[in-house]
Amino acid sequence: MKLKQIFYKEDQIRAMFHRNNKQIGATNMFNTTFKTLTQRFIETYKKVEQQYGGNATEEQIYKEAIGILKAEGESRKEKVTEHEEEEPVSLSSAFRQAQSTLDEQAKSKLRVNVSDIFKN
Repeated sequence: MKLKQIFYKEDQIRAMFHRNNKQIGATNMFNTTFKTLTQRFIETYKKVEQQYGGNATEEQIYKEAIGILKAEGESRKEKVTEHEEEEPVSLSSAFRQAQSTLDEQAKSKLRVNVSDIFKN
């Protein structure tokens, strides 16, 4: 039985974004407060695509969406204050945070005594 490959429109947009932007940095998957750059790009791409109503090429939509994200990034830099500043994510800090979360989860798991397994 051959498996059918399933692709969504978002997958194509995501692939285009990552193919052209290889150095976007690490993403802290435990921080769900902020959307990832990829998520923001997909949303922006879809909005631009709707504005054009099918009258633009993928390349035009892509370039405009990238331009919007860059402009948003610049305006965010201007608006950031000491209290609102996002913590930069490095690969090592993301790894340490993930490891500590896994350690906490392992500690909280139910402890099983081998002799209790064989009791009737």
